[in-house]
Amino acid sequence: GIIGLQAKGYRDGPYGKSELRNLLVQGNTIVMPTGQSGIMQNMGSDAVFTSWNNRFVGNQYDVSGNPAPFRWLNGSAPPR
Repeated sequence: GIIGLQAKGYRDGPYGKSELRNLLVQGNTIVMPTGQSGIMQNMGSDAVFTSWNNRFVGNQYDVSGNPAPFRWLNGSAPPR
């Protein structure tokens, strides 16, 4: 799968804060019998999900046999 991770413990760098912003995962074909795709965080804030413009659009997923292939808002989700 494809995971975006907003993790605490990283120092800010010469180009600014260490933040997962404006992630665009688009136009992929993902074969995922195990694992997950989505975003995770351990910062204690939902901003990475709700207001930092991170998006998964136009992807195709083959999740045959995977009971919880997606990760969002720090929880697993079954396929829809």
